[in-house]
Amino acid sequence: MSHSDQIILLSAKIHPSDKELVELNDLIPQITDWGYYVNRLIECCVGPLFHSKLSLLSNANLIPQEIKDKLQQSYYITLSRGMKMYSVFQTAMNALKSAGVDVMVLKGAYLADALYKDIALRQFSDIDLLIKEEDGEKSVEALKNIGFEADENDAIIQKYTDGQYSFIHYPHMVFQGISVELHVRLHDENERYQLLPDKIRQHAETYTLQGVEVNVQDLNDLLIFICVHLHKHFVFGHLQFTSFNDIVNILEVNNTKLEWDTLTGRCKEYDCEGIVFRYLLLAHKYYHAPVPDNIVQQNKIYLRKKDEELFLKYLVGEEVISNSVVSQFRNIKHIDGFFNKTKSFLYIVFPPKKYMVKSCDIKHPQVYWLYYPIRHWKGLKEIWKKLMSAE
Repeated sequence: MSHSDQIILLSAKIHPSDKELVELNDLIPQITDWGYYVNRLIECCVGPLFHSKLSLLSNANLIPQEIKDKLQQSYYITLSRGMKMYSVFQTAMNALKSAGVDVMVLKGAYLADALYKDIALRQFSDIDLLIKEEDGEKSVEALKNIGFEADENDAIIQKYTDGQYSFIHYPHMVFQGISVELHVRLHDENERYQLLPDKIRQHAETYTLQGVEVNVQDLNDLLIFICVHLHKHFVFGHLQFTSFNDIVNILEVNNTKLEWDTLTGRCKEYDCEGIVFRYLLLAHKYYHAPVPDNIVQQNKIYLRKKDEELFLKYLVGEEVISNSVVSQFRNIKHIDGFFNKTKSFLYIVFPPKKYMVKSCDIKHPQVYWLYYPIRHWKGLKEIWKKLMSAE
């Protein structure tokens, strides 16, 4: 790894050790192209985290002022976005509570406050909430009544895939540019692992988030869900470093609280041991996140060489083969009936006009059909790269 890659890894922790701060400080004089590197920091979701450590690093004076300004800007952009997100969160939660909806807050909205303690350190793009399936329509209506609108693109996708895939969440509900995602499931039903909402609710804890008392996942379920969510992006070619940051800091902050036997038992119950421990061991090896030696030895079979190679490709910014098209075609086999399979195939190859206009940002909608060859070419390239990588 290059010096800059090492800085990305060392910047991820909220509370680095003295030894890690020394390592980070010693790496600063080795960076020659700060213009390129500051963009990598921000792309890997550690710009604000690195900025927060500058006052602890004596070599920070070697960083050009314009780079420090850009890092500070990334911090305040995340802070501003987070403040707006929490304002919308409070509005949404008050409406859902008034409607008698049982809500569990997932991932970023909870972690930015409870784990990072500074909402400028943890980026989150939308607000993920888990509701009971029977409360779905009531929840959507409650949000619509206070000004939320369903994301048009999401609504189009749901319309054309209705009944073909397991229903996971409603179209994004948008208010003041902020999206709220109402989940009734935590993943596609066709996955081998089973993170069932009813089981998750049995372990739920309460937390006061921005003045609102909410349900959240307990420590074990939270760690498991983040690993499973990360896995989807990791294998499909769209890694979210935020999830690695979360894993590292959950392990670090809860080092003495985490009961590894309970976590292992929960993973076996959900049938996701391989996935969860793959990412825990990656976090342990590359971020030095605390994982007991016996746990590392018991689960080292789950961390494969190709997983490490893929992680390092993401880390250095190398282009990774996307599996999104391949996965969409694979999903067809789970659809019942020839008619529905054909309908799904045609949707993938020839999405409707509204979808094409929005997803491709087409300025002149009447010529949307001209963009199909571009879509097909990208899809064929992805399939070809996947075939070549399998040889």
